[in-house]
Amino acid sequence: MSTLIALPIIRTQKDLDEALARLDAIIDAPNSSPEADERTALSDLIAAYEDRHPVIPRGGPLGVIRRLMATHDLTQRDLPEIGAQSVVSAVLLGKRKINARMAVALAKRFGLPVSAFIAG
Repeated sequence: MSTLIALPIIRTQKDLDEALARLDAIIDAPNSSPEADERTALSDLIAAYEDRHPVIPRGGPLGVIRRLMATHDLTQRDLPEIGAQSVVSAVLLGKRKINARMAVALAKRFGLPVSAFIAG
């Protein structure tokens, strides 16, 4: 007989924080426990919310790119979406702006909105 699990509806950052706290509380539950099923379902709900609401690092487009480079251990040569290494360097130094083509390509690669790569 299976146990009915009450899962949260994640609509807001507060809901997400509560779901993450619950997940943290049951993360080490044995795989044969009811909490293991809850852990799996909760992880899926959290992932779905995060897919719909990507977190954009602060610092404008350059901050976003620098953060992504650090997070993914990328070098300037690893960003062909911007262009050659010299173009990436000019962008990171603020000598060249990110154009629409670059912004669309970066957004597609990293799963972020185009607006994350365009200065406001």
